[in-house]
Amino acid sequence: MDDTEAPPVLMYVKRIPFLVVLLFALASCDGHSPLDPLSGRVTLSGVVTDPYGYVWGGVTIGIVHPEREVVATGLTNDEGRYTISRIPPGQYRIWLQLGRTGPGYFVGDLDLREGHTTFDIVSR
Repeated sequence: MDDTEAPPVLMYVKRIPFLVVLLFALASCDGHSPLDPLSGRVTLSGVVTDPYGYVWGGVTIGIVHPEREVVATGLTNDEGRYTISRIPPGQYRIWLQLGRTGPGYFVGDLDLREGHTTFDIVSR
């Protein structure tokens, strides 16, 4: 070993501060990489009821971009609740479809953004 060459153990010790900073950065991003393309996406949730307040389970919720592109869908549970994750913020139309082959119809417009992520639906 020559005098200018560091012993192998020292080479690893020099990397410890870098690893600590890297681990801290990843932990502060809630498990997502800062470059994760899904960051900035939001989760929409709500409940579907009829005009009398009874919940509707098994109803499909469609999130549709104004150019008629379906962005995401979700299904209500037995309590009429739905949750649709990882939707990019933006302007959308919300559609409700009764079952797989039942009729579907427009129920509202939504400006989906952080802090505005609940949309309760009263069906016809």
